[in-house]
Amino acid sequence: MLSNKYPGKIAMKKYCSNISIIVFLWALINVLYPRICLASNIVVELAQMSIEDLMQVTVSSVGFFDLPPEQSPGSIQIITTEQMENSPAIGLADIIELYVSGIHIGNTNTNGASYAVRGMRMSDNSTTVFMLDGNNINTSAGLGVNINPDLPLFGDISRLEVIKGPCSLVHGSGAMNGFVNFVPKNGSDYPGYHYRIQYGFKDHMITFENSYGLSYGHNHDVFIYLGTTYAKGYESQETYGFEKEIQDSDIPRSYNSRFFDPSFRMTLVWRNNNFRLTSFLHQDSGSSNAINDFLEKPSEYYQGMFITSLSWESEITDYETLEWNLPISLYDLGLTGEYIFPNRIKEEGGSECHVETRFVLKTNRFPRHSFAIGGLIGRRHFRANDYYLREDPKDEGRLLDSDWDEFGFFCEDVFHLSPKWHFSLGFRYDALENDQFVVPNSINDHKKITDEYDPETKEITTSRIAVSYNMSPDDTLKLSFQEGYHLSSMLNYYGIFFGNNNPQTDLEPELMSSLEFNFQHSEPEIGLQLGLNLFLNGYENSLLVRTTNSPDQDKLQNKNTPTGNGNEFLVKDIFANGPSFASMGGEIDLDWQITTQTDLFLSYAYSRPRNIDEEENLDLFIANEDCSEWISYPTHIFKAAIRQKALDEKILFNLHAMYTSAIDAISDNPNKHSQYYSPSVNIHASLSIKFSDQLTFQIIGRNIFDNDTPPIGFSYLEPWRGNLGEGSPLVYIGLSWKE
Repeated sequence: MLSNKYPGKIAMKKYCSNISIIVFLWALINVLYPRICLASNIVVELAQMSIEDLMQVTVSSVGFFDLPPEQSPGSIQIITTEQMENSPAIGLADIIELYVSGIHIGNTNTNGASYAVRGMRMSDNSTTVFMLDGNNINTSAGLGVNINPDLPLFGDISRLEVIKGPCSLVHGSGAMNGFVNFVPKNGSDYPGYHYRIQYGFKDHMITFENSYGLSYGHNHDVFIYLGTTYAKGYESQETYGFEKEIQDSDIPRSYNSRFFDPSFRMTLVWRNNNFRLTSFLHQDSGSSNAINDFLEKPSEYYQGMFITSLSWESEITDYETLEWNLPISLYDLGLTGEYIFPNRIKEEGGSECHVETRFVLKTNRFPRHSFAIGGLIGRRHFRANDYYLREDPKDEGRLLDSDWDEFGFFCEDVFHLSPKWHFSLGFRYDALENDQFVVPNSINDHKKITDEYDPETKEITTSRIAVSYNMSPDDTLKLSFQEGYHLSSMLNYYGIFFGNNNPQTDLEPELMSSLEFNFQHSEPEIGLQLGLNLFLNGYENSLLVRTTNSPDQDKLQNKNTPTGNGNEFLVKDIFANGPSFASMGGEIDLDWQITTQTDLFLSYAYSRPRNIDEEENLDLFIANEDCSEWISYPTHIFKAAIRQKALDEKILFNLHAMYTSAIDAISDNPNKHSQYYSPSVNIHASLSIKFSDQLTFQIIGRNIFDNDTPPIGFSYLEPWRGNLGEGSPLVYIGLSWKE
């Protein structure tokens, strides 16, 4: 047993799940109680600012210096607290899809929402970095962000910062297709108690959130949050998904989705002058409602995560500051399948421990220059058949036993040539050294390439060149060239040892380069902001090539085929590096505060594949037959929203609409039509009624006009396959109380 190899592991696992509780109690005893009499503050939210004030907001996650959006490289969109709380969104994925142009949310066939940006929908979310308070919460074990973005828990988030281009200069591996930074609330801006409860009728989802914020002086505050959700789920629609090809329809199958067990999140943010502690404990488990013909019911996933991050900033001189950060992360991830033949339940899982120390030295000593230089040292510890936050899985698999050592060096110079011209030059070097991979016994001997494997050391360099020009106080032009990369996850390495017909000796890092032009125009007198983004993205070594025999390989793995130890289901996503290709397109955004009571948002996004021929597409399977459109991403996306206040802002109505164009099929499979994902129009609405300064009632309607086409997802050639989704109207009601 793995646990016997490491003395003291059992004792550590016993207490690991209680770490956050101890931290919470410690904060309450040592911080809150002696300072309670000092609690006082005034809430200042971004959502209450005027257009002029919003233009002064700085973005903290795009570079090493806080810059206003008009000077930050690339396209940045900020989603405020009020937008999140009053929108017809249920989870974080809904919020991003409603407010950010060029982003489309579908489903994966494993662990929930699939995040796609500017044409690219990968097999998981690992090529987009998700962060909490600037700390990476993606796991290198397998599936990217170790949270289902569908979760309806966001009461601890102050705002979202979303960028759609690469940003590996700052955030390293994974920052290819942009990033999403969850900026947490603090006790100064969000004092007092806050409670929220919500119920969904069709999926029987119950969500409860509560938080408490306290300020005990300038830059001295604490914020505590607990949220939990449970959902029974709903019956799938038989007109979509794998039922279209199921051969034995008489076999009883059960369907459900959403979350169970229940899922929860706990957050602690403590600021004490220049010291900051952010702790985060999260577990979610559920089903994507994806069905395979050899399974009794849809697969069930489990994800757990504990992160604590210590950060400190010191002013060394009048010109120099030193920032230091120490994040410690524990990740669990697993998948369970109930087989029809042989009749058995198989649970595979593994864990990752990541420890990193990072420092950045900043100086403004040189006239018109802001220079930053820093580095990091980290270690990732992977174990198969092993969890930190719950009982170990019953079966081996999904991961390999190994340790990764990380080293990084980075620098950036922000040069203010004049009040109108601003330049940003940056360079980053990363090195990754892997210990020997130990291939688990769960892989059949006749499919193993080797029992042990020594991967190559990876060295990657990325750069940034960006310029912004303020044509006038209301007009800004920006041009940037940025690079991003993603190191293959442990699950990718696990896959190359299983059932490959094209074995690889190693997996190369995925690379992306992006050339982007941005134009921003504002009319403060009438409350209007307009943005135009044009991009050309190049991709190399993308993990999109299936290594099985053919697109029909899945048919060999049905219920009538003995599968040995049953590992075929859990590692169907076996990919190798593919040929290079590109995407091009653009977005137009319009924000208009028509009156003090009415706001309007409009956006249009266009994307299409480039530099890919039909032969290469047979390996990649990302475009239709003539390579003119994506097969898992709409070419045209229109989004619109209107917000109306009434009765002295006691009533707030939000109406959102999204149109996505049709997607063509790639093969001549008779079970598919020429358009297997038809054009879709989805209308969502919310109504908030403020009965008092404390009590607010909200009702949300999703897909209120009953567009019965479920969202697309990633499943090889057929985005609808393995993704049943839900296209029926959904209704939620909620109450919130603020003190």
